[in-house]
Amino acid sequence: MTTPSILIMKKFMNIIDNNEIFAIHCNAGLGRTAILICIWLILKCNFKPEISIAYMRIMRPGSVMHHQGLFLESIDYFKKFI
Repeated sequence: MTTPSILIMKKFMNIIDNNEIFAIHCNAGLGRTAILICIWLILKCNFKPEISIAYMRIMRPGSVMHHQGLFLESIDYFKKFI
């Protein structure tokens, strides 16, 4: 239930940016996977952080814990690193 590292975020975004079709799979899909998908929704689909969190919680109940949501709300700061 942590946030992914900047390196993992970069790799994830590069994989998605360089492929037309992709699948995302995780055993639980509650922590880092949900955060990566939220980051993609924010950066590529112009979702607001709170909307990406709500969407993920609808699609995968229990995902995006409190501290992870706080991270997503500060994503504007991290955009320059991703």
